[in-house]
Amino acid sequence: IDGIVVSPGETCSIDSSYRNYVLTLVSDEIDHTCCSISLAKLASESSQSMFRMGSYESFDMEPVMEFVMENQRLIPDISDVYDIEKGQDLLDSRVWSPALVSVNERRWLPPYHLEGDVPEWSDTTCTIERTRNSLELPDSSWIWINDWEVDIGEATDADGWEYATYFDAFNQTRRGYLRGDTCRRRRWTRTRAVRKPKASRALTNFYMVLESFKESGRTTLKARSRFRVVNETSLSLSIWSHPHSQDKQILLGSVAPAQTLCVPLLHSAISFIRLASSTSRTSEDEISESIMIIPTGFTSNRIIRTSFRCDLSVKTHHFLLHLRSEKGAVDIIIQPVLTLLNLLPCQLQIQLGELRRGNIEETEEITVDTGTDTHCYIDCRRRPHLSIKVPGYQWSRWSMIINRESNTNTWLPTEKSQHTLYETSNDDLHANEMKTVLKLEHVCNGGPQLQLIMSVDPGPVPVIRFYAQYWIIDKTALGLNFACGTKVGSQLEQESLRKSYLPRNLQKDVPESEMEADGHEWSIGMSGMTLFFSAEKTISFSVGGDDSSSNWSSSIDVDKPMPESVKTAISVEGSKSKRFELAYNVTTCPSLFSRTSIIAFYPRYQVVNLIGEDIYVAQEGALGFNTHISKQSCVHISGLDSQLPTKIRFAVDPANEMWTLGGIELDKIGITSIRIPTAGEWTLVVQCEVRLASKKQDSAVVVVIWESNKERNPLYLLKNTSRKTIFCAQQLSPNTDHQVLQQTQSLSFVDNFLQCGTGFDSHHYDDDFRNDFVWTLGPGESKVFGFCNPEKSHILQWSVNQSDLLLQRANNVEVDMVGFSTRCVISNGKELSCTVQADKSTKVILFSCDDEVVSYDEFAAGIEDFVAFSLKVDLPGISVSVIDNASHVDSAREIFLVNIEDWKVTLAQSREGFHELEAKLARFQVDNFIFDTNHRVLLSSKLKEEELLHITLVRRLQDDDATMVLSYAAFKLLDLDISLDRKTAATISRFLHPLHQSREDNINENWTEALTSKLSARYSRVRVKA
Repeated sequence: IDGIVVSPGETCSIDSSYRNYVLTLVSDEIDHTCCSISLAKLASESSQSMFRMGSYESFDMEPVMEFVMENQRLIPDISDVYDIEKGQDLLDSRVWSPALVSVNERRWLPPYHLEGDVPEWSDTTCTIERTRNSLELPDSSWIWINDWEVDIGEATDADGWEYATYFDAFNQTRRGYLRGDTCRRRRWTRTRAVRKPKASRALTNFYMVLESFKESGRTTLKARSRFRVVNETSLSLSIWSHPHSQDKQILLGSVAPAQTLCVPLLHSAISFIRLASSTSRTSEDEISESIMIIPTGFTSNRIIRTSFRCDLSVKTHHFLLHLRSEKGAVDIIIQPVLTLLNLLPCQLQIQLGELRRGNIEETEEITVDTGTDTHCYIDCRRRPHLSIKVPGYQWSRWSMIINRESNTNTWLPTEKSQHTLYETSNDDLHANEMKTVLKLEHVCNGGPQLQLIMSVDPGPVPVIRFYAQYWIIDKTALGLNFACGTKVGSQLEQESLRKSYLPRNLQKDVPESEMEADGHEWSIGMSGMTLFFSAEKTISFSVGGDDSSSNWSSSIDVDKPMPESVKTAISVEGSKSKRFELAYNVTTCPSLFSRTSIIAFYPRYQVVNLIGEDIYVAQEGALGFNTHISKQSCVHISGLDSQLPTKIRFAVDPANEMWTLGGIELDKIGITSIRIPTAGEWTLVVQCEVRLASKKQDSAVVVVIWESNKERNPLYLLKNTSRKTIFCAQQLSPNTDHQVLQQTQSLSFVDNFLQCGTGFDSHHYDDDFRNDFVWTLGPGESKVFGFCNPEKSHILQWSVNQSDLLLQRANNVEVDMVGFSTRCVISNGKELSCTVQADKSTKVILFSCDDEVVSYDEFAAGIEDFVAFSLKVDLPGISVSVIDNASHVDSAREIFLVNIEDWKVTLAQSREGFHELEAKLARFQVDNFIFDTNHRVLLSSKLKEEELLHITLVRRLQDDDATMVLSYAAFKLLDLDISLDRKTAATISRFLHPLHQSREDNINENWTEALTSKLSARYSRVRVKA
């Protein structure tokens, strides 16, 4: 009725109303009548099926595989790995019978050649003797299509051996060696097939694989041949084929790296393929041997090694072919024999060599960038070795690639190689990898040694990773030296000595080409970056150059990573009385660099200046050694005098020695308000908070200073609502130094005016001096308050003019005690009170009188009047349907229905600047429409007569949005019924999975480069002043 032609690589749509479609292979080279299949044979569900297209007279090469088992026992004097020499492998053929008696003879050794024992060569039952030479073809119509080869599988060792405690224990499940095994066997295979007829009209069957899957009601068919080639190497390859009758070679196509090639359907009956470089001339020397790709079973796995020589180079490329057959469809996966991965933050050069005639001959040299991998194609049968080089260092010694698990019980390293192996704990995710420590010597004499780790992930295609155990980041800019953690009385390990800043005399001797390589700062040790290794997983540090200006610190355990926000404080004594206060943390590198830990060192303290003035900071007792902090900037504090308290004081004019009276304790978390003396008439009150640093801040403790402002929630606020002028000052201890005696000790009166400090002559009284230390509040006035000395008692003395007092004395108030109140009687007989109140986060010291209160208009002059409004939203119901359309099997369908009933939201603002948010939810229910689930309702409110959810929030309008202060908050949630079964949970997990991105996906591919550039820009030089 209808016909559609689909060319290779094209797509078409067909009408589903026609049920009986026939798929026909159209070509001038084949017989149309025998190359059709009916689509009705396809399964109704998603599947993969293979069809043979051809007539019964067509020639079909059906292979037959012959098996021979080779059996061996462990020789008598050996029971486990401890009975052989160190460095020798227990799986080596020299420790298994039969042993080599002479060049031409192999036989069983006694006492295992016993009556009834298994023969050396047998069938799969290990009972009937069967040798390779004893197998013959049934008749002349058959031919051998390959030679004998060992069947190597994923469950066998590299030589194809499977193991058991005794021969009767062998079964269809193959496994590797376990301690106590004394028997092993391996399977040799050879394939035969019927000889192809010589008739010119002999037809050939073609094999087509149809992949069908259903999605959104549509059935999609993908047609291809039975052979698919996957190129997992870094070379472009050409695939050649020829039939088993040795006809002319046919080019099947070329396949680029990480690409797939489907063999043309007309050549789906091929038996062999050969590999070559896509750029070669395909001469006999530049193409691999013939590889049989016919599936040896309905489901089978085969691993084959092959090689060819490239015409662009003299070297030979070796490959691994993994042939996976399932239901007759064959995937030919071409893999490199070795993968190299650079997990260092610097460029890496690798030399590969093969052992030939007792010497290591270099075969190739590769440069690998950070975070990238490359493939090499050496001959793994020649005991390959490698040597590495990083910027600033010489080539390492040759190291053999050991492709085995580190915790294997078949091999013990020699005493010489034991020193180069690095063992990790069993709880390590990569404990099975064989790790070798590579030592590199500096290009300059006297330069520090570098130790890196080479880790081999064993397998048919071993992956070799190069990484450093630790990356060290020195953000102190002090020039730190590092060594393995030293114990008391022990010698410093010079081999482990590393520096975050290589001495300049050595930097001059480093070749310019080395200094231009990517990431040279890490390997050489520059700009606060270096690489480190410690077998004990401990580290010690000192401050300074070769002649350290500090002692070595105590040993730090860096085995276990910490959360990024946790920084541990540590100090080290310096020269004279100096003490260096630092902090460190240990974190794990992200993504594929997770084998490495980062040890970051920070200054312990950081002072952040957020006020609009430059200030100076100094340690108490050492005001002459002060540090300038520009406005809106910060400084780090590392070096302190160990004989002085750990306190800092502030000044805006250190030249006139106008420092704060009290200091801020750096190790005491908290917030206070302090007044910084100034030479002018204005008063500078700042809030100072000592808090733990966040993970993004380069310190352990942060001291933040910002100007106190009555519009932005000050810590203390003086407010006068009376008609009197109020005077107040902090009460200081009488036994203070001379500088404190010049400041407020108690309130006294001179010439009817309140004076700060006793013993002053009224004729020498200075109003400016009074205003600096005594807070004067006029009627209706408010001011922010700061302590002259926050270390002293937080008691505020207050009074009014002498003429207004009946009792001439000052009153005290505890400013940190909310609700505390004091009173005094003024001249008109009224009481003047002082009360400590709380307004959001501010403690308000309120002065008020009984009836002589400032009118609202006078007090509220200048206060902004806000717009009052109210917004109400009433929704009777909301329904949300959750549709799952991510499945490739089923069409899109509803899985949940969310019902929200009687939802009310009210948002209002008052004229006083208060915001009120009220939300009510009456009922909530989630219906479950997942097929065959146990519960039809996932979530539901339990009480129908009451509101399920009720939230009320009240806040005052703020200029500062950094912190939200709530005046009132209420939250009510009634019971919910939750019914969840395993199938529903699995569906939810699958539905949400595409919404989540792994941490590795969020990591920038060039994050190491960005980190290096950032550190180089900020810490390029050592700070002269610590």
